[in-house]
Amino acid sequence: MVPSLQRFIYYGGSGTELVMNTPSLKYFKTLDHGSECMIEYLPEIVEAHVQVLCTNTDDILRSLASVKRLLLCLPSEPEFPTGSIFHQLEHLEFCTCETLWDILMSMLQQSPKLRSLKLNQIHHNCFVSRDPMVHWEEPSSVPETLKFVLETFEWRNYRGWKKERDLARFILKHSRRLKIATFSPPDTTQLRKEFRTTFGMKYRMLTELARLPRGSTECELVFG
Repeated sequence: MVPSLQRFIYYGGSGTELVMNTPSLKYFKTLDHGSECMIEYLPEIVEAHVQVLCTNTDDILRSLASVKRLLLCLPSEPEFPTGSIFHQLEHLEFCTCETLWDILMSMLQQSPKLRSLKLNQIHHNCFVSRDPMVHWEEPSSVPETLKFVLETFEWRNYRGWKKERDLARFILKHSRRLKIATFSPPDTTQLRKEFRTTFGMKYRMLTELARLPRGSTECELVFG
């Protein structure tokens, strides 16, 4: 309980509990593997980097409703807080490690000012033998943010898997104001054999991406 605190970085191990009441906080970064996080609403929050394995994900998101820049990495079965709207969110970086994709669609639905979206596999030991996109299904309605607001889209560590390609198609097709879409494959150039194999894969991914329909005639596609 520090009413004047404006910047807070916290790393919590297994079994720890984070309890916060910091109404003046502007910057918050946490890497937390604890069982529970109790964070009061942060009305002044500007930027947050949240990587948590806590069970009460919905409470954490509710406390960040006023954030403008957000990096989000959540457990495999997160809950989106009912009725929450991120009125001020303009930049979202969404981790593609383990998260189910319903919450990404929820973030898009509830972020009316979102101009920049970045997908990124932040933790490089997450994918072993399974396609993390198997849980994504195209929603029945298109988020208003895609149709009228989103201007930049970036996907780092893009592999071109079918479900990844389906999501890329959905975003590119429905983002009518998109100005630039950037895709970057994983960096596997350490070994010559891997480079030769990956070069062909990169060309295939580029070709497939170039063929995807784009809702914005001004959208520039960048790959590399």
